[in-house]
This record gives sequence, structure tokens and C-alpha cells, in this order.
Amino acid sequence: MERTLERRIAQKEAVGREIVEAGKIADSAREAVVEFATQRELAETVASEEKALRSIEELGELGVIKGVYGRLRTWPRSTKSFQKAIEAASVGWLDAVVVKDFDSAFTCTETLRRMKLGRIKIIPLEGAATAKPLKTPQKEGVRVPLKHS
Repeated sequence: MERTLERRIAQKEAVGREIVEAGKIADSAREAVVEFATQRELAETVASEEKALRSIEELGELGVIKGVYGRLRTWPRSTKSFQKAIEAASVGWLDAVVVKDFDSAFTCTETLRRMKLGRIKIIPLEGAATAKPLKTPQKEGVRVPLKHS
């Protein structure tokens, strides 16, 4: 009886350790599934936005939508020395589409809505509030304000 009891106690302890180990594996698998789902959703969002951007650019190139100039990333063309400053200042807006005016922006948004392509950022040039020129601080390391030429 005593040996049987010892064996059963040992079995119970082994099963307890296995259950704890299985719980750790289940937690790890759950985290991996959540991470994968998050990455998939992000990839789908980026792919959807890219498709919408390309569609608007193509329609602009074909002349279907008037006044589409392209992405902010490629417009205006600036020197490489300012590239990091431009990227830092425009986080999240480099892939925005630059258009002539609000009519062009409206046409773009309506086209995206009707074709169910998703959302993009649009910057209309005409009709936008004009920015006041900045005074450049006279400090070491400060170069010049960026201007569109």
C-alpha cells in the first residue's frame, strides 16, 4: 500500500509539472498567434493604403483626375542633405498625395470611396492656409528652413 501510495504521489507530481509546462507552451502559442494577427492586420492596412495611393497616382497620370501631382515623398525634389530633416518633419505624411486644390482632393476621396480602395492622406495646395516664413535661429547646427522651389 505504501509503495502504491508513493507511486501515485510521484505520478501526481509528474502530471502537475506537465500541466504547468503545457500552460507555459499554451501561453507562448497564444502570444505568437496574437503577434501574427497584429502583423497580418498591419500588412493588410499598408497594402490597402499602397493600392489606394497607386490607383490615385495612375488616375492622375491618365488625366482622369486633374491636378494630382504625386506623393509628398517625391515632391518637391530636394537635395539629399535635407532628406533626414524632411522625413523627421513629415512623419506619417510622406506618402500623402499632393493635389492642385480642394476640387482635386474631393475627386480623389470620392473615387476612393466609390472604388472601395481605402483611405489616404491628401494635401491640396491651392486654398490651403499660407504659412508665414520662419525666422532661422542663429545657433550652431541649425541650417535653413526648407522651401519649395
